[in-house]
Amino acid sequence: MNAPVRRRWPRRLGWSLLAVLALALVLLLWLLHTGSGRDAVLARLMAALPEDALSWQRAEGRLAGPLVLHEVRFRQDDGLEVSAARLELDPALWPALGGALRLDRVVAQDLRLRLPSPDDEPFQPPRWPESLPRIPMPFVLEAGELSVDRFTIEGEDSESEEAPRFQASGIAGRDIALRDDGLSLASLRASLPQGELELAGDYLPTRHFRTELRGRLRSPEDADTGIDLQLVAKGDLDALLLDITGQTPERLQAHLELREGDDTPVT
Repeated sequence: MNAPVRRRWPRRLGWSLLAVLALALVLLLWLLHTGSGRDAVLARLMAALPEDALSWQRAEGRLAGPLVLHEVRFRQDDGLEVSAARLELDPALWPALGGALRLDRVVAQDLRLRLPSPDDEPFQPPRWPESLPRIPMPFVLEAGELSVDRFTIEGEDSESEEAPRFQASGIAGRDIALRDDGLSLASLRASLPQGELELAGDYLPTRHFRTELRGRLRSPEDADTGIDLQLVAKGDLDALLLDITGQTPERLQAHLELREGDDTPVT
């Protein structure tokens, strides 16, 4: 009598596990491939952030990609604000299991970075290496392809036409990674008022500010300015080398070498 009962227990356990896996699969498919699943995950994301930190006007698509958000705005407590008229994300799902947010493609329209008002403290000259920027990231963010039609950096008083601002257009990047130890990019191109910018390399503040960046700024072929500058930044806090060579249109060559504890030679 006991033998048939013992044989039925493994069978029941197997069917129970299969039912749980099937239910989990259905839930995962609902989250990733339906609009209601998308809205449920986005609602949980908003609930996990401070109030009014993240907002958007309308969401389209699915979490499995592509996901489109209209009139997106993210705001920090210190007043820093990032917004986009349209943001299209095409996420890769498997890297998320390892804690990395991998986006196969990111397309942004009218991307704006609004900086908070500066403190009313007396001006302090920059100090080495405290003045070097850091990139704190709570998770790994990777983008296989990046496309931005227009990017603007402005202050809180940007409503005035005379307010200073930085603008770039036609931004195209490939294999860009933001993580706790810094920034890595295979290539980045952008059109600036001064010319066409190309940039590639690594900037790793948590690794003794190890830097290896290569850049080029050149005016368009039909321009009369004749700018063609090449930049190389290589080293770390112990020894950092900066080289700028090219034409402005006059011949320009600048060499800056920073060494720990030594005088700074500039040529």
